[in-house]
Amino acid sequence: MRDVKLRVLENHKTVSRKAAHREQFSSRGASTQSTTSSAAPSAAPSVANSAAPSRNVSRAPSPSGEDLHSLTLRQLEEGDDDSSFPSAEINDVIENLIDRKKSSVQGREQTLMAFNRTLRNDYMPEPLEERADELLSALLKSIRSEVSDNEAILALNAIALLAITTGLPNIYDDTVSILQRTIRVSSSYDIKAAAIHALGAATYFSGGDEGTIQEQLSFFMEIIESDGRYANASDDVQTVKAAVQEWAFLATNIEDIEKESEDAVEAFLEQLESEDVEIQIACGECIALLYEKSYTPLEEDEEIPADVNEIDARADEILIKRYDAYSNTPKVLHKVQELATASGRHIHRNLRKQLHQNFTSIQHTIENPAHGPHYSVAIAPETGEAYGSRKTIKITGKQDQDDAEVALDRWWKWIRLSSIKKILLGGLVNHFNQGNEALEDCLPFERVNRSSLKKSRSWEKQRDLAKKKRMG
Repeated sequence: MRDVKLRVLENHKTVSRKAAHREQFSSRGASTQSTTSSAAPSAAPSVANSAAPSRNVSRAPSPSGEDLHSLTLRQLEEGDDDSSFPSAEINDVIENLIDRKKSSVQGREQTLMAFNRTLRNDYMPEPLEERADELLSALLKSIRSEVSDNEAILALNAIALLAITTGLPNIYDDTVSILQRTIRVSSSYDIKAAAIHALGAATYFSGGDEGTIQEQLSFFMEIIESDGRYANASDDVQTVKAAVQEWAFLATNIEDIEKESEDAVEAFLEQLESEDVEIQIACGECIALLYEKSYTPLEEDEEIPADVNEIDARADEILIKRYDAYSNTPKVLHKVQELATASGRHIHRNLRKQLHQNFTSIQHTIENPAHGPHYSVAIAPETGEAYGSRKTIKITGKQDQDDAEVALDRWWKWIRLSSIKKILLGGLVNHFNQGNEALEDCLPFERVNRSSLKKSRSWEKQRDLAKKKRMG
């Protein structure tokens, strides 16, 4: 899984843009209803218990070059940092996108690329909100027609960008049935995967209540358990991986997932038999998240349980077990330990290293769910405490802004960051610095005063020099 970046909510925050829009829409009953807005999954039978884990279906590599038609889903999803390209004038792009008369496929693709690039580079919700209905109508036409894979994929990416930029509730209401239909009936696996990511983003940022999230969790789980068959994508790696990633993203927003935990761990455990390393890692992270969620902070009126070790008992936030994430943890640990030490020439060296690092981290969490991603049990000599999870994402503020950082010490933060980065690519920093509240609502960023940070670093440097002199 790819790294990402985000921050902590201020106690004096005003009502967010997203919340204000919800009040506006609910008060006037303006949530647009599509003709098939039900989020219920297709009636296609689930084959959850009969499917073998995902197998890697090889794909012919696409030609390289500047031609738009040579772009693969991976390039469209994870491509170069968009911030290196100039943004277009947003109102002109919106007008071109909405006006489809006499437009060619190539012209629409170019317009969609400019639209997505502009939305990633700069946070500008107002012009999008003013013409949201027209934009959604144009994007859904590109998705439904599937005249070209690239046009449909770019339109799906645009829906995710609209959701994270505006949070308008009608984005979910107007797109859910079409996105689910696209996932089930599209002839392109790449379009299916892009539609899954768009549905995840629309649900998270525009979907509303926990019931809506639960519906889509069930939809994605059907795809995972059936190894893609529920989406008519049997054994397709991209489709299953996308469903796993979006299930994880939405699950971070569910407060109590105890009822789903047993079956979910079992489903992800089966997918660890996949031959695709990215699916294995994504499923491993889901398992770690589920174990993490079985622990919650100690309440004020509770005593520290005897089974909490001395180091964890001194932590700023003491986490205690509330329920069993899975009934057979030794079975989970056995498989996770296998992957943490997996060898074999069929695994590329770089992928093998990635597999080992991730599953070593996942193993630590399963053994002690109070420990987050990449937790180090090594003891810091200056404090006598465990180093713990030391990965931190920092965002450099503008000249008149403080920097911001968030410690990636919990799996829910790690997963949310990965999902946000998938949508915004290199535009994440700009969106944060320009005030996109979706990022602030999503991750607990803390503001860091630059002057105090410089003093802290200066003190650390002096301390290290003094230590070297004593040892020398």
